[in-house]
Amino acid sequence: MASFIVEEFIGGGPFKELVPKMVEEGFDDVPKLKMMNSDDMDRVSMTHQQKDALEIRTYLHDRFLMRYADKLEASGKPLVELLNYNTTILSSQYGMVRGHAARFRTQSKLSNETNHVRIKEGHAFKGIVASAPVEARLCCCIRPPPMVENVSPYSSIENISIEKLAPEYKIGMERLVELKAPPMKASELWKNKLVKDFWPRYWGGVVILDRGNEFFKALGGGKQIKENFITGFVFNARARANYRRAKATGLERNLRGKDGTKGGLLVVGRGRSGIAYQFIERNFGDSAPIDEVIEICSQLQK
Repeated sequence: MASFIVEEFIGGGPFKELVPKMVEEGFDDVPKLKMMNSDDMDRVSMTHQQKDALEIRTYLHDRFLMRYADKLEASGKPLVELLNYNTTILSSQYGMVRGHAARFRTQSKLSNETNHVRIKEGHAFKGIVASAPVEARLCCCIRPPPMVENVSPYSSIENISIEKLAPEYKIGMERLVELKAPPMKASELWKNKLVKDFWPRYWGGVVILDRGNEFFKALGGGKQIKENFITGFVFNARARANYRRAKATGLERNLRGKDGTKGGLLVVGRGRSGIAYQFIERNFGDSAPIDEVIEICSQLQK
């Protein structure tokens, strides 16, 4: 997801006047705003225009296209109508470069696998393991790293020692304020909480440090997933495509990493219910499909 604090996400349009009321109702960061449902919108007396603006900004935020939010919002048109515009209109009327216009018009679809995910009360969901496709490289002379087939056990993450480096950003607070806090167990992050209450986002939320890279080991079934630059990037067309896509977002970036270590995403259920979703970065730059993550999180909240 893109790196935006609340004020930048809301912009200077019809949303701005609602800020005090949204803060009062607890919608004081970007992920919570994006999770608002129709009842939440009615509770803060959101107008039809403001609802359209939220839908547009949420859609753009998920696709790293927030630079066009003000122009699209000012058009007064709903998202469903804007999505029907062709690349030429989006470029000429709203200033989108062609690559961004193509990304705007591409709507992700839920995978068949997540459509069948059902988490019932009292059932410890075993979860699913997901990754992007991989291909043999250099005329099949180089094989991709093996795939972890089973979801990591809860015991592999429960007692990981972590440190909180900065508090969660809220409206009116300074970002990433320096804060000293004692180490704590990772399980404290989701103990007695729903998934939506914890947002491990670098740009506005709690910054958590895992000094021993234990979460990386959990993702890889007990060991870190690594690959060198030559086989993992130079000879990997998907990794190169990921790099070009990331570069096209215009966000600040660097190529610093740690020994070719690959990461991923863990969605953890409340209490001791375990890992519901485990996405593994098999190609450098792979990221979990946002629709899959939303589907899993929605099921966890039922």
